[in-house]
Amino acid sequence: MPPHNPRARAGTTILELVVYIALLAVFVVTAADVIINFTRFQAQVQVQNQLQQASRLLMEEFAYAIRHSRSITVLASDKIRLLSENGIYTTMKKDGARVQQTEKPSSVEEGTDIYYPISEPSITVSGLVFEKIDESVKITLTMEKSGQSLTTVSTFASRQLLR
Repeated sequence: MPPHNPRARAGTTILELVVYIALLAVFVVTAADVIINFTRFQAQVQVQNQLQQASRLLMEEFAYAIRHSRSITVLASDKIRLLSENGIYTTMKKDGARVQQTEKPSSVEEGTDIYYPISEPSITVSGLVFEKIDESVKITLTMEKSGQSLTTVSTFASRQLLR
């Protein structure tokens, strides 16, 4: 029978287990932090992309209407009336957090406007300014979107020429 040597035992000590558990805990916390930051960044990029897409669509709507107009009247800083080549009045305005539009023939009485929204419902339009400069219109659009505990605000500007 071999002599009993207490130093030659197999296995791990309690101190080694504590060190392993501490290293594992540091690794898990670091990995969780990386995953949370990546998810947060991905959500922010998604919100920014949605804002850019919505603003691009809205600016294209404005540009199309302005380019196909005979005359432009800025009724207020956030309201514009356009007379199209076929005699249709188009009025675009900011109403609360949305942009709305109405179209009607020039023969229809004032005050019978029925507006419909042209901005995306999930995005807040916090600012819209129309500024007529000679034969062009400068449009400044500020939009914001909230999602997953973050709010992103972007401002877009464009200058459209009346043809």
